[in-house]
Amino acid sequence: MGVEILVPLGAFAMIVAIVLTAVWGGVQSKREINETLRRAIDSGQQLSPEALSALQKPERPASQDLRSGVILTALGLGFGLCAAVFGNGDFGEDGAGRGFAIAAIIVGAIGIGQLLAAWLRRERKS
Repeated sequence: MGVEILVPLGAFAMIVAIVLTAVWGGVQSKREINETLRRAIDSGQQLSPEALSALQKPERPASQDLRSGVILTALGLGFGLCAAVFGNGDFGEDGAGRGFAIAAIIVGAIGIGQLLAAWLRRERKS
């Protein structure tokens, strides 16, 4: 196999490995919590609502959505400025600004999504 096949294959394999590792970690965490609950129930302990809530994953604070939304949106705007500067408005002959434009769209869209999540969370609480 040539390098032109191994490099893209390695990139996709790395993405798959990262996703599988994250999923496996979540499954293991839930398995440990369930095992703890099972042992407590088998030993006859009464589980209070406070004990059950302590075993659950804590909810993200609303300010975290707002903060990451602002940061990602600003980063997307920065990539957009780089695309405009390096692309000379038409992405240039070598397409130098195209990568920055793609990054700006993706990162900016995620940032706007985070801002929307923060706004929806605030509306739901009020």
